[in-house]
Amino acid sequence: MSEPVVGYIHSTESFGSVDGPGVRFVTFMQGCRMRCEFCHNPDTWNIGGGQKITSQELLEEALRYRAFWGKKRWSNSKWRRTFITS
Repeated sequence: MSEPVVGYIHSTESFGSVDGPGVRFVTFMQGCRMRCEFCHNPDTWNIGGGQKITSQELLEEALRYRAFWGKKRWSNSKWRRTFITS
């Protein structure tokens, strides 16, 4: 078995409802190099910071909240396969 792919995240929000209708599971990635002047999350800039996590662990965390996701998006099996396999 190959080594799992590991990345760094700053945090997750299990019940995000700010950017449009409905709720979503939001992942804030760690290590942004863009340094935008009016960045809303400058604490995510540190390349070496954050929580080390595998893609499988992050998916498992997100799936714990799937009961709150709308059915319309998940009914698209091509989209679902792309999300899970990427």
